[in-house]
Amino acid sequence: MVAPNVFLGLRGYARRGGIEARVAVLLAASAVTFTALGGLYATRLAGPGLRIGFAAFILLVALSFALRALHARGQAIQRTRVAWGWTGLVGAGGGLLSGIFAVGGAVFAVPFLSLLFGYSQFEAQGLGLALVAPGTLTGIATYAVAGDVVWPIGLHWRQGARVPSATASRSRIASPSDGCSCCSAGFSSPQRSGCS
Repeated sequence: MVAPNVFLGLRGYARRGGIEARVAVLLAASAVTFTALGGLYATRLAGPGLRIGFAAFILLVALSFALRALHARGQAIQRTRVAWGWTGLVGAGGGLLSGIFAVGGAVFAVPFLSLLFGYSQFEAQGLGLALVAPGTLTGIATYAVAGDVVWPIGLHWRQGARVPSATASRSRIASPSDGCSCCSAGFSSPQRSGCS
């Protein structure tokens, strides 16, 4: 299960100063309701359409990260700042994606937080975790009520993810932003969507 990893990652970003509290609260609050709505929709949607939609979403995110990383090389990034109150829309969109696909809310949010709101990659990733933290629990509850959670398998997956998750978090914190964008593009690939 991803919930403990999300909360541990969030704690790590918060300890290193990568989270603006008022934005984190707004993102989380706006995401929770939409995560529940997305989860309700997904539990009633046929499997193949959902998988194809998820694959398309992951490919678009990978392309976005790759283009952004290529564009940023050798150039100072000029950051614009949209008023922080608009991050609620990012929270709603991220929550909806988290509910429908059970992942992806933070992946959706990071580029928007960086490009539109001027946060660094590090700050945007920390805020992305703040967005999905409460929604993770909401999503698990929504899927569990629908009977779509196999607890023994999820708990085994959780145990298997402990070391890689901690290692990835430590590596990310030590990495420059453009290197992280390239890695994000590589990890957001068709294999992650279950289509390979």
